[in-house]
Amino acid sequence: TKPREEGITDGHKHIWAMAARATGPQVHEALKSPLRSGWVDAMDGEINTVIEKFECLVEEEIDYSQPFDLLHATMQLKKKMKDAHTVDKLKARICACGNELKEVEGETYSPTVAPLTHSFMLQLAVHDRMIIQLVDTVAAYLNQNYPQDAKPLYVKLPKLVAQAVGRDPEK
Repeated sequence: TKPREEGITDGHKHIWAMAARATGPQVHEALKSPLRSGWVDAMDGEINTVIEKFECLVEEEIDYSQPFDLLHATMQLKKKMKDAHTVDKLKARICACGNELKEVEGETYSPTVAPLTHSFMLQLAVHDRMIIQLVDTVAAYLNQNYPQDAKPLYVKLPKLVAQAVGRDPEK
């Protein structure tokens, strides 16, 4: 493995770890790049994975005549490199803007933890020399049992992303 190095190159921050480099262009930059079709495939694949994995997530029109909650989503892009010149894969992740989530009967239905708890767990892990691992959760905000009697919760894709993958930006 290479030691961790950080630097700014071509306007992107590069972080080296395990000889892999990850960069994160903005969607509008990715769609203007020579890798456009790869980015579109990565975004479309992420959207399809989330829709297929969760039966509660369906593409539908917002019913403006009824009360509802709305979360906007962002699309985070990452380019993984094999070396300085070879792209390994293009990845896209949908992230819901959890700060827009409203409480329903005292619950936010989001997998979050208080900062003090997070800090305590990290300090405990360091003190007890525990191994810390990262887990990638698909559609973390959708992994809760949302009450059937609560008003509908819609997650809206960014317009640019929806248009790039051929979806209606209003659904």
